[in-house]
Amino acid sequence: MKTIVLLSGGLDSCVMAAIAQKKGEVVALSFNYQQRHNYELEAAKLIADHLSIQHHIIPLIIPGSSALTDIDQPVVKHRPPQEMLGIPSTYVPARNTLFLSYAVSFAESFGFSQIMIGANIHDRNCYPDCSPAFFTAFNTLLQFAIKDKSISVHTPLIDLSKKEIILEGLHLAAPISLSFSCYDPHNNKACGACDACVLRTQGFKEAYASSSSHFENQGS
Repeated sequence: MKTIVLLSGGLDSCVMAAIAQKKGEVVALSFNYQQRHNYELEAAKLIADHLSIQHHIIPLIIPGSSALTDIDQPVVKHRPPQEMLGIPSTYVPARNTLFLSYAVSFAESFGFSQIMIGANIHDRNCYPDCSPAFFTAFNTLLQFAIKDKSISVHTPLIDLSKKEIILEGLHLAAPISLSFSCYDPHNNKACGACDACVLRTQGFKEAYASSSSHFENQGS
C-alpha cells in the first residue's frame, strides 16, 4: 500500500512513519510554515533518512497568530497533563486542514491511497483539528472533493497515550531518539516545560516503568 505520512519530526509522527513503513511504500511530507521550533524539520530529515523514506519539505504560509509562529506570544508552560484542556496559544489556525489538503492533492497526483497523521488521545482535548470527529468529517469531504474516492486519511495513534505510542515505537524499532517534540526550544534543546515536553517526559517515565529493558539504546 502506498502511504503518505505527515512527518513533523515529533515522537508521534516518528512512530507513525515506522508503522507505515511496515505496510509498504511511504513518502513523508513535512511543512515549513515559519514555525519557531524549526529544528523539528531537521529531526524529520533524520527520521526519514533512518527509515529510508523519501522526504519532501513543503513551504507554506499560514495566516493568523500562534505561539508557534509568533515570537511575541508566550508558549504555555508547566501545566500538568490533567490541566491541558481548552485551546492553547500553540494552536495554529486550520493547520491540519491545510496539511491534509496538500497531502490529498499529492496523493491523487502520484497514486497514493492513504494519508497518515499522528494525532493521538492527548491532542483531542486542545486542538479541534485533531479530534476523531474532524477526521471523520474530512474523509467525508474527500468523497465530494476529489476524483479518486479511494484516498482516505488514517489516524493509527488516535486512541493511544504517549506511553502506548512509545511502547509501539520500541516494538517497531522506530528511531524515537531522533524525534523532537518541544514547542519552545533554545539552541535546539528542549525546554522541558511546554505541553509537548511534559507529555513526552511523562510518557517515557510510564513506558520505562513498564518496560525498562527496551530503553538501553533509546534516548528520551
